[in-house]
Amino acid sequence: MKAQIIFRKAHYAFSAFLFAALLVSCNDWLKPEPLSFYSPENTYVTKEGLEGALVSCRAMIRPEFIGNNSYACTELMTSDVAVAGNIVAQTLKNFEIQLKPGAYGDSQIGTFWSKGYSAIQKANTIISRVQVADEITENDKNVILAEGYFHRAYWYYKLVNQFGDVPFIDKEVTTPKLDFYSHTRGSILKRLRQDMMFAVQYLPESAPHGAVSKAAGNHLLAKICLACCDFDGAVTATTAVIDHSQHKLMEKRFGVNVSNAQYNIISDLFNRENINSSENLEGIFLVEDKQLVEGGTSTGSYRMRDLVPCWWNANTNNDPDGKRGTMDKAAGQPQIGQVGRGIGRVRTTNYFNYEIWDSKEDYRHTAPNWLNMEDMVYNNPASKYYGQPLQKEYCVDTIYAWSPMMHYKTFVPEDNKPDTPQGGYTDWYVFRLAETYLLRAEAYYWKGNTDAAMSDINKIRMRANATELTNPQQVTIESILDERAKELFFEEPRKTELTRVAFIMAEKGLNGYSLGSISEKNYYYDRMMRYNNFFREKINHNGINIYTIKPYHILWPVPENAIASNSRGRINQNLGYPGADQNVPALDVE
Repeated sequence: MKAQIIFRKAHYAFSAFLFAALLVSCNDWLKPEPLSFYSPENTYVTKEGLEGALVSCRAMIRPEFIGNNSYACTELMTSDVAVAGNIVAQTLKNFEIQLKPGAYGDSQIGTFWSKGYSAIQKANTIISRVQVADEITENDKNVILAEGYFHRAYWYYKLVNQFGDVPFIDKEVTTPKLDFYSHTRGSILKRLRQDMMFAVQYLPESAPHGAVSKAAGNHLLAKICLACCDFDGAVTATTAVIDHSQHKLMEKRFGVNVSNAQYNIISDLFNRENINSSENLEGIFLVEDKQLVEGGTSTGSYRMRDLVPCWWNANTNNDPDGKRGTMDKAAGQPQIGQVGRGIGRVRTTNYFNYEIWDSKEDYRHTAPNWLNMEDMVYNNPASKYYGQPLQKEYCVDTIYAWSPMMHYKTFVPEDNKPDTPQGGYTDWYVFRLAETYLLRAEAYYWKGNTDAAMSDINKIRMRANATELTNPQQVTIESILDERAKELFFEEPRKTELTRVAFIMAEKGLNGYSLGSISEKNYYYDRMMRYNNFFREKINHNGINIYTIKPYHILWPVPENAIASNSRGRINQNLGYPGADQNVPALDVE
């Protein structure tokens, strides 16, 4: 109860600040004496008040993975592993037509900007306030400051890999400000690296689930080091997590189904009862979402809606007689409850569904963890084919209604709507030790140490029952990204990471790429053309939009309202989008 009260105080204090920031007159700035209401001035002066503010920062990460059309869906739909599959007209498919500074289709691209800067403002408030809080010991100040730096770096890491050069704000903004300027992506990353090198000295070795530990700090630092082409720094940060933290790769069965031979270690890792379990030593940083818990969502994960094809709808999977073959609601049980009432928002590519799987016994691509459409049956009791396997040749729309599923990640038992399941409540991994190994493998690869990279990759492959790599020449940036796709679906921010790799290759001058021409030629676009069959083949879905992407889509458009409202400064627009002709040289972060 005490923690809930502190969280509410911090939330009200921040909301009060946002409201007050709008109250500008042509006279003096209003300066009320905060005596009996919550405000930054009287809340963020104690350890408890600032820790409550940190809870608010942690909550900002939850919508990335939890709720309808979570941010992670957009990261997938703009990558090599998936596209937007829904049939509605606003679904983002033709980036050249639909993706503009004020239009994003049904994606969360605009939300990444607005929520990112909202989260940064929350973090900056903590960073600024803790340094002048007289009632807190120096050690407690450093611990709180360290997590504040983490949250700011977490969101800026995404912004610079989504939008490139963006305004860097390093302190609390307490008055209206209309003179922001873009800062260079590279200088922002160097500042983030500096901040996180400080943070990992003071973040706690152990933290409650949902809070930030030293291992989480080092994991984020490793990503930032990679983005800075500081590969030695990335090795040091990842090794600190792998060899010198409480976290271990889970290689033996554990948890609620440990004695059920139908399942395996991969099933155990993603059983929602096990994700937050004290037995589970692999999770480094998690978001928490439980029903009827303060700060939880009111809807659940929505994963069985967003990540599942619309297999159940009328006139999608007809039976061989041309009649409706599949159902939802009570008539569609038990299959509807086992699979979900999907809408095909995220439609995975051939690359993800078939091409990357090089081991027939890989736990991640075999039952019960992987579900092929042919494993499902006609579940309409009125069909004479009831109970027989679905047949693709009778599916009316194989983009919207036919796609295999990584079932161990798409399935979350429904708590409230068993006959129209959209995905129940679940905690989720933000950082997991399996990714730490793959980050270190990538750092080793860039350093030319493919033997060490292969060893780290094999740790993940062996745990998944995949065959080991035996030749270091098999280790390439392509194979590392393949392993990330297999292991980290709906965990890693896939588009963000592909863009990060593209910038590394441009900075190193590989394959003819360069920073100066990155909007015209880049690895992200070339990889999309190579592995995303929808964009490569320019597939026309439902006669509405053709899947289309161009090299400049490596970076997303800066929202036009952010540029227009900044009347005394200049926030640059990315090349390829309207307004880029008015850009000025971006500043370096001091």
